[in-house]
Amino acid sequence: MAGCGVLSAVLLFTNVGFDAAELNPSIYPLSWPTLPPVPAAAILLAGCAGFLAPPPVPPGGGARTTSPAAKPVRAPAPRPEPTQKAGAK
Repeated sequence: MAGCGVLSAVLLFTNVGFDAAELNPSIYPLSWPTLPPVPAAAILLAGCAGFLAPPPVPPGGGARTTSPAAKPVRAPAPRPEPTQKAGAK
């Protein structure tokens, strides 16, 4: 990840001689400014770190493990249905 940032910084610093006037658009005819390829490549290389980075670790440190002192929670047992008395209707 650090390599992406270092390499993009090196590309930007070694290419300081690009023409900054290329970034100013012309008024007539109206057009978008051209983007120099080396600074554009350096910016894309710096953005690659976001895709190459591993996913963040959840708070509490890595994989969840159960401690030996923790007991599993059991569901309550079903209640038996009430039975009718022999003399009741």
